Amino acid sequence: MSGQIPTVVIATLFRGRGGGEEYLLRLIRSAAEPLRRKLVCLFFYETCYAHYGPVLAALGVHCEVARGGQWSKLWRLAELIRRGRPAVVHLNGHCDHAARLAWLKLLFPSVRFCITNHATPDPSHDSKGCAALRKINRSFRTLPLFRVADPLIFVSRQQVGLMARNRFFRPRKPLVIHNGVELPGRCKAPHSSGPLVVGLVGNNGIVKKYAFALSVSYVLLSGGLAFRVHHHGAAGAERCLLSTS
Repeated sequence: MSGQIPTVVIATLFRGRGGGEEYLLRLIRSAAEPLRRKLVCLFFYETCYAHYGPVLAALGVHCEVARGGQWSKLWRLAELIRRGRPAVVHLNGHCDHAARLAWLKLLFPSVRFCITNHATPDPSHDSKGCAALRKINRSFRTLPLFRVADPLIFVSRQQVGLMARNRFFRPRKPLVIHNGVELPGRCKAPHSSGPLVVGLVGNNGIVKKYAFALSVSYVLLSGGLAFRVHHHGAAGAERCLLSTS
């Protein structure tokens, strides 16, 4: 880091490219240049670094990759905090993945830890067997994180509700900051002589409820409406899922 003391260390826990990573990129782009030069971004996965490391480096952010197993990555983050003594450590990912990192607060009590939680398991998607044991496990695994996170940021109120159904405990300082994307000047429907195109954007996971969108599309298509359904995934590839043509 050329001897520069970081103000904020951002540990991003994502594996590749998706909404959570884009959130991080927008967050850093919104920061003033002097602050960006005092940021350190620690990537926990090489694939995520390959997508976003060069972009953040061009913005003046110092980027590093934590290699090895989970405990090696934990040690790498601890070493980064010990060496730089930042004011804030921001964990960008999921509570379940970030839970073990919260123990670092015991080693660095003066450092403020905050986390942005982008996804929470939906209990309705869990198997019914051992549901109580699963809830107990999730509750105690994330309890240290709930106690030290200042704040624990959720990207929607729905995530807060899911967390309440998933855990016996509640975060000490929850905060909702919506993960929205502004598209000024592009909110009007385009005029085209071709069929309407419906876009599904994001990872093809069960939490996105694409199965529901596709089932509704089948009903509309059978009713004679002319349109196409396209999916634009996290890897950047677009594919047509349904079409009347």
